[in-house]
Amino acid sequence: MTSTNNQQAHKKETLLLSNAQSQCEEAAREFKDFQNNLNIIIVVADAQSAEAALLEKQSEILALPSGEKLHNLLKAHLTQNNINSQLIGITKHTQKKLMGLTSEEHFNVLIALNTSNHADSESLKGEIYALIWQALSVIDDVKRDVEECITSNDDIITAKWNDAQQASRNMLADIFSGSLLEVKGQRGALKTIAKIRSKACFENLRDYDAQSNPFPIMLETAQMVLDDLHKPDSNIHPIKQALSITSETIETMDENTIRQWQNFIEAAQEMAWGGLSISQILGAAIYTSDNVYNRTSAYMIADTLNTDPTPSLQFEGYNAFVDIDSQQRNHKIACLETLEHLEERQREERNAKAFFEIAMHSCQTLLEGKPNGFCAPALILVGQNIIKTPDITKEEVAGIFSNEINATTWSEIRNMHKEIIALKKQHKEISIKTIIEILRREEHTRESAILVKQLSDMNLE
Repeated sequence: MTSTNNQQAHKKETLLLSNAQSQCEEAAREFKDFQNNLNIIIVVADAQSAEAALLEKQSEILALPSGEKLHNLLKAHLTQNNINSQLIGITKHTQKKLMGLTSEEHFNVLIALNTSNHADSESLKGEIYALIWQALSVIDDVKRDVEECITSNDDIITAKWNDAQQASRNMLADIFSGSLLEVKGQRGALKTIAKIRSKACFENLRDYDAQSNPFPIMLETAQMVLDDLHKPDSNIHPIKQALSITSETIETMDENTIRQWQNFIEAAQEMAWGGLSISQILGAAIYTSDNVYNRTSAYMIADTLNTDPTPSLQFEGYNAFVDIDSQQRNHKIACLETLEHLEERQREERNAKAFFEIAMHSCQTLLEGKPNGFCAPALILVGQNIIKTPDITKEEVAGIFSNEINATTWSEIRNMHKEIIALKKQHKEISIKTIIEILRREEHTRESAILVKQLSDMNLE
């Protein structure tokens, strides 16, 4: 890159950082004006070095009660390799009023903001509002003494939410954020947030926590509440209106909403790891699932993304939305088709190497997110028997293959697939050794692990 280009790139980064910092300052003032006992500090974490980010608000943070402890938490967050937007912590102090006759609790909120996932200032402002709502939610827990949802270490208050609570709070933060943007004149903000969330579920499989962000299935409800409560000519403060809309939406939530979303998205992402398109995955949920919540969720996402679900599944692979019996049946059919294909290719004389090569391919497809038809151990065992007994009959081959297929159940293969996905999400390296390690854990699959290990030691060139 030339010196001129370097200067232009640096100037652009500086402008983006400056714009993000201005939005943070504006939002902090906006909420301070609405609630005088609320002090919000937002540090832009990704658009500058960790050292620069720490210095950005250092004096302001250190001046707070327990400010040094709060600053240390920010430092720990900024030195992590994967920096996400996060509520760092909250401090509380009591301020005397009217010559000490009365007092008021004041809250200081510290947030680290990641700007990298935002294409425009409107999207960025939406995340700022969502993070502030999460802080307000924690403060509400403090005021109501909801001890199971908060923790306080060294005078720093942080959230202590379980998975379901985290998902619920994330969803309500999105509703608040979108509602506030809508009330302030950004039409379509709720749908824009739902669209961003929906796309990320299928396109950012490694880094996006789809299970903890169920807002897409609440879009329609949130929009209805917004349309009912929002009065454009109202004198009610926009933040108060957004809070009312969010509270009203909470009342419409079914206690199973989060669990239903998580079941849907787990199946959808299993298929996404296998390379299926959004329209194929949504089509699978709509046209083959017997679960009404899966179908409803798929329809909602299809509408949000303006996507036509594939009307029938014409692909070789794994459909996570059909019932477990159908999955097992489809898996077994795929295994048998693999054997038939090999037998058809070798009518005159069997070649053990071909079985080993297809076994290696079977392992590779499992690692690529396609568990359906995984039959590597059975293929290896057949290949080994062909070497020992060149004139082995077709019936004997079928018997050996069938027995080995039945030794590892479909549920074990599916669980192995889920574990491989979990490793990918953690950016862990996966290989045929991963399959061996998983198979080794259970006594009844150790023979299969030995077979796959023998395959990995072969030179198939």
